[in-house]
Amino acid sequence: LVLEDPENSLIAVATQTGVMTALKAFHASTGRNLMISGELCGPAIQGNAYKLPAVTWFVFDIFDVDAQEYLRPAARNECLQALSSMGFKPTVVPELEQFQGAISLDALLTKAEGKSVVGIAPEREGLVFKSTLLNRSFKVISNRFLEKEA
Repeated sequence: LVLEDPENSLIAVATQTGVMTALKAFHASTGRNLMISGELCGPAIQGNAYKLPAVTWFVFDIFDVDAQEYLRPAARNECLQALSSMGFKPTVVPELEQFQGAISLDALLTKAEGKSVVGIAPEREGLVFKSTLLNRSFKVISNRFLEKEA
């Protein structure tokens, strides 16, 4: 990537959100190296399913490069707060709910069905489930989404 290329969507979003400046400031104050994971959505990206008016970077995870692990939700939120205080303006993937205990595959598939809460609310692709105790996550794809894509 050429960091001075304003025509590149990745560079434009990085500049608009202030992520590079915030990550440098975070490293300078903590000594920690982080990687922020997300997905670009919007015009000219995979048909703009959400009909967003501008390219938007949805943050969904933070990887601690030094520890070689993804942060758990509470630690991720703390880092996002710290980065926000350093100028980062993130759009975070929405958290729909928290639940505890065992859940059946049928219940997971039922939860995966429905409309997105982003943009014009098309049928969602599925849901990502993240553990608050273990450093694990998994995605459940909506059967309705799969049928539509077939």
